[in-house]
Amino acid sequence: MNPIAFIGLTRAHFVIHTLKILRKYSLSGVIVPIMGLYLILSLFPPYVVAAIFILSAGYMAFTIKRKFKPKFKKGEVQQC
Repeated sequence: MNPIAFIGLTRAHFVIHTLKILRKYSLSGVIVPIMGLYLILSLFPPYVVAAIFILSAGYMAFTIKRKFKPKFKKGEVQQC
């Protein structure tokens, strides 16, 4: 079964031609998950999508900050 037929987008020419180009250049494995995420996010109201984006960006910033934070203070001796 064609996954696009399942979604109901078989007659959307933009989707059909996009998938043909992606298949031609073997990029469908990269782009199809992004398109799927786009289709799922388009079901939510804009404020939910904005909240998801802001919370994800905040979590990513917190994780990066925690990863690069020094584990020991200046002048502190590390005991092994």
